[in-house]
Amino acid sequence: MIINTAQGGGGYGTLPAQISNFYATIGAASVKLTWSNPADENFAGVLIVRKTGSYPAKPGDGTKIYQGTAQTYTDTGLENGTQYYYRAFSYNSKHEYQTEYCVATMTPQAGYTLGSFPVGTKIKFGSVSGNPSGNPIVQKIVNKSGNDITLISNGVVGTYAFDAMEPLNSDSNRQSKGNNRYKYSNIHQWLNSDAGAGSWYTAQHSADQAPDSTSVVSANPYSSKAGFLNGFSTKEKNYLKTKTVTVGIPSLDGGGTETITARIWLPSGTEVGYTGFGYTEGTQLSAFSDDASRISSPVANYLLRTPHSSTSTSYTSIVRAVNTAGAQSYVDAYNGGTYGVRPLCVLDSSVLCSLSVDGNGCYTVL
Repeated sequence: MIINTAQGGGGYGTLPAQISNFYATIGAASVKLTWSNPADENFAGVLIVRKTGSYPAKPGDGTKIYQGTAQTYTDTGLENGTQYYYRAFSYNSKHEYQTEYCVATMTPQAGYTLGSFPVGTKIKFGSVSGNPSGNPIVQKIVNKSGNDITLISNGVVGTYAFDAMEPLNSDSNRQSKGNNRYKYSNIHQWLNSDAGAGSWYTAQHSADQAPDSTSVVSANPYSSKAGFLNGFSTKEKNYLKTKTVTVGIPSLDGGGTETITARIWLPSGTEVGYTGFGYTEGTQLSAFSDDASRISSPVANYLLRTPHSSTSTSYTSIVRAVNTAGAQSYVDAYNGGTYGVRPLCVLDSSVLCSLSVDGNGCYTVL
């Protein structure tokens, strides 16, 4: 169906593809809309129409709030507690509108922005797949930098191996104790997957091995589990920023650093305040100043993404970690029974949170 609202003649043109990934994010008396424009030569822009009570049926049914080629718009001056319905209409140069259904809805609420909280504030955000309903992850703000708010899980989210043994690896230590290169680690892949049970793992290099049994990890094999992000809602996954993360390269693989992109990642030795590696992985996070500040709650050992930097061939499977006293420790990559996972993520400072804490002293992301 073509809806032509242009003035003058010229006949019908070719309709553009519809926008995609149309999503509404809650705000205080506002709603932030984001979307992806199509790679279509017939696309001239998008019209966003707002309505209360129901979705707009056509371009003229409601209030036209945006028209153009951007991929984000914040609708302000709204009433908290009122549900707003949005519909997008891509159009061509003749202002003929694509009517393929593309909608989003959101109810703005009063709340605090994440950026208004100090370092140390606890936030409930995300959940581990398989946890009982209503058992979210308690996160803690550990750094604020511009619009980036860095969170770390207050305790470990599970006790899993950094990487499985790799029987086909040419290095004997990695054959029997796992690979300490974070870029290729099982844990990095698991943390960033939202796949269902048994579907998150794919080999990252020719000798890679899934953490699928106690013959390749010391305990708690996890390849049959759902990816870590499988426990997050669509809204929560949209809040996660994708960041470029600096990671150390083991001496066996050339040393120095490299970068990865991730939405979830393990902290580094640099970030928790350790020194003496010969390189830096990111910058020290402001919450970490001494051993006491590094202790998780509940208390547990936890993994870092930093490899042991020794040039000795005996350390090619060893990663750095934090022990229960907050001091630096080491562990073989395949060890899945004694060191937990305490990941980082970054949200935008504009993310809205509840006006009060719950019984656990935590704010909730709205």
